[in-house]
Amino acid sequence: MSNELHATPRSFDLTVRHLAQEFPEDIARLCLGREPEALEVLSTDLPATDRRADYLAKVNVSGEVFALQVEFQTEYSWKKIYELLGYRVRARTLYGLPVLSLMMYLTDEGYPGPGSNLWEEKVLGRTQLVFQFEEVRLWELEASRFLEAGIEGLVPLAVLMQGGEKEETLRRAVEAAAKVSDNSRRKDVEAAIAVLGGLKYPEEMIWSLIRREAMKESSIVKALFDEAQKEGFQQGLEKGLEKGLEKGLEKGLEKGLEKGRTEALREHILKTLHRRFSPVFPEIANAVISQPSLSRLESLLHLAYTAGDIEDFRKGLES
Repeated sequence: MSNELHATPRSFDLTVRHLAQEFPEDIARLCLGREPEALEVLSTDLPATDRRADYLAKVNVSGEVFALQVEFQTEYSWKKIYELLGYRVRARTLYGLPVLSLMMYLTDEGYPGPGSNLWEEKVLGRTQLVFQFEEVRLWELEASRFLEAGIEGLVPLAVLMQGGEKEETLRRAVEAAAKVSDNSRRKDVEAAIAVLGGLKYPEEMIWSLIRREAMKESSIVKALFDEAQKEGFQQGLEKGLEKGLEKGLEKGLEKGLEKGRTEALREHILKTLHRRFSPVFPEIANAVISQPSLSRLESLLHLAYTAGDIEDFRKGLES
């Protein structure tokens, strides 16, 4: 199923991570099944890793203080268990707190069934490692219970819960989002519903309930756009290094980096347009390819994500 807002497993994980940053108490409540007496968000930057944990907080439950560590996944992967363990060890070292590790699965894709939260490793017949972690499997939770509770940060997750495949659940989630009093938070909740709803609902159903204009001002949409920019820069750097080495590192790298990033941005714009408005008219594709300016291409990438339809993009392209 297509989804306009960069619909990849990475974008779903990024959306839930953003929700966790915005509503850390609500995520802790869902993971723990109770409300902590105190919660302090910890830095998710951990030493010896180039990635960040999805969620890390110091919590107090019934006088017991520990670090709650959560990773969000759209599908089961044993490699993610390694990452969960690695982040746990680093968090324990950095903060000196016992750690409750938890994996939150957004969908049941690839999930092998009960008992998948225990990882054992033996060498020469000797047990070297036993790692057991907690799980939250959203598809097993009742959507109506969380919508009735009106917990702002969990409203977008309700569309992935049991009963979430019904249009009525999506409608109730949008209605609950409209009741969020803080304007910026309300837009983020609506954006998260739109992104995560793409895992279950037809695109036309989502956009019949959520205004596209509100989406443009959401920090979640901005985060997805920044992620796309980062990908474009990395692709450009790789191409720039290749071309720079061919032509001599001093001037070649500078020119190659600019050219490589320009090519990467053009490619990203066309892929985004194709995903959202396929097919893309040849004259539009040619106009994008002919754009020489990096700043202009960056503006067009943003437009590719936010335009209501291909005609909106065409008008922006011609302006």
